[in-house]
This record gives sequence, structure tokens and C-alpha cells, in this order.
Amino acid sequence: GLQLLRPECAGGGTYSNFSVQFVLRTALPLVVGFYFVSAYLLFKYGITKLTARLGLGPKSIWTVGMDPNCTINAYGTLMYTFSIAVLAIAFDLFKCFPHPNGLSSLRVSADVLCSSDEWNQMLAVGILAILIYFVASFSLFTWVCVKAPSQFHDPDFRRRWKFLFVKWLPSRWWFGQVF
Repeated sequence: GLQLLRPECAGGGTYSNFSVQFVLRTALPLVVGFYFVSAYLLFKYGITKLTARLGLGPKSIWTVGMDPNCTINAYGTLMYTFSIAVLAIAFDLFKCFPHPNGLSSLRVSADVLCSSDEWNQMLAVGILAILIYFVASFSLFTWVCVKAPSQFHDPDFRRRWKFLFVKWLPSRWWFGQVF
């Protein structure tokens, strides 16, 4: 049934080796981001123009389109919600367990030895995933929290970054970055 949705079972076993699975898992948040951008562009340049020709009312969602700030907020909410899982996937390459013979294997794929050729081939992907999903995200969110006191009067700023502040008291807007 649902085994078809697992990467190692899809494609008739084509995606069953560790390298392909690791790349697919680490790229998934970027693929989701691509879908958000695609949906936004489809609404902005496709559906809104078509429905305007059909004469739908000016307040219809189909003629107004998607607000870019709300789209960023929706993607940010999704990434912020699943940030621990995304980071766990990014750090999978560096989680090894020892063998009695002195070698070590990956926890997610025991057949891959740490520091082996296959592991080394995935090192750039793992480091890039950590730089994007941890360093870049944390830096961006920290920058937004620093700018928040001077920018919070702007409704676009509030809509765009709502996912960072909605859970906290206004006097403790920075709690999301600390905790």
C-alpha cells in the first residue's frame, strides 16, 4: 500500500542506495519551497489573469491572487514547525556508531561506513544542507528578530514574519530564537 511512497520503494528500487536517499531527503524542504514559489507564480501570472477575463468579482481569491507575504509566512511556518526534523536529516551524515573492529557506520544506513568513499561523496551535500537549513535559517531569523522592534509597524513585515512572533508576548518577541 503505502510502501510506494517510500523513496527506496519508488522507481522499482532505483532510489534504494544511500546516496540517492540522502540527497532526496535533504532536498525535500527545497522541493517544498519550489512548490510554494510555483503556486505563487501560477496564481500571480496565470489564474488571476484568466479569471479576470472571465469576469469574476474583484474581491474573489481567484482575481486577487496570493499575497507574497502570506506565502512566505506559510512556508516559514511549515519549515519552523518541522525544523527539528529537517535539521535531523541534515545532520544524519554525521551520526555514526562504532563497531568492535574500530570502524563506524551511519545510524541511518548501517551498510555505509563513516569516512568511506560513499560517505565522502555525500559530505558536500551534508555540509550544504547544514549551511542552508541551520546556519542560513538561524541567521535570517535572528536578523528578523533584531529588526523587529523597528519594523513591526509595517503590516507587510508582520504578515511575512508572523510565524516567528505569533506564539510570544510582544515584549518577548525574541523567545523563538532563544528557545
